[in-house]
Amino acid sequence: MRLFYVLCIALALPTSIFAQNIPRGEVTPSDVYAFLQNTQCEWISGIENVSINDSVLTIYHDPTPGGDKGSTHFITPCPITGATDAITVSYKVKFAPGFDFKLGGKIHGVCGGTCPSGGKPDPNGMMARMIWKNGTFQMYLYHRDQEGQFGDHFDTKVPIITDEWIQFTYHVSAGTKTTPGSIRVSINGTDVFSKNFQFKDESSDDWTTNKFVVSAFHGGDGAPKWVPDRPSISHLSEIVLESSAKK
Repeated sequence: MRLFYVLCIALALPTSIFAQNIPRGEVTPSDVYAFLQNTQCEWISGIENVSINDSVLTIYHDPTPGGDKGSTHFITPCPITGATDAITVSYKVKFAPGFDFKLGGKIHGVCGGTCPSGGKPDPNGMMARMIWKNGTFQMYLYHRDQEGQFGDHFDTKVPIITDEWIQFTYHVSAGTKTTPGSIRVSINGTDVFSKNFQFKDESSDDWTTNKFVVSAFHGGDGAPKWVPDRPSISHLSEIVLESSAKK
């Protein structure tokens, strides 16, 4: 059975170079695939659940056995080597024809500190990902001042489509205890979300935006309503990673 896949990558500063000396900037899916086979990151679902062809990673979203968690999933962020002031992540995703979006699901993003998720907010971290829900892409954020247990949603108004490549770009900074951080997101080159957040206060740890996680799964609160009616496929390509050193 093909399971949900999470891809974790470790960067080296000040450029986006992996431990295996993958060239800075653009990171090919073939490089990522090779990295996963010798990864320093913790991950659970096997590499056999991902295929690669023509520089594209194919990810399989199968309904969860028992029908209570959408498609099989987990989240395992991987640290960037050294602390960072900011991180930029860009990638392209394509949902295959017939993809069952059901009620919603989550895709790739960045995080820092404790990387809170799963209905467990933590003032010593943040996580920013994209979700699909109600026919549009939404910015999905865990942070210190979030309004609900399961994070804040910010609708980009960009409609979900299948069988076309969609480029997502995140620029994220954690800020300091006295100055706000920020998140800016674009989809296909158009800014769709930009906002400052006071991620830290005087009681916060001195964490940074130092983790990158690629995730792809159906699901929300763990209820059966999230389970897709059929196995579905998404693709990942044209990954570009940049980070700036903490001063």
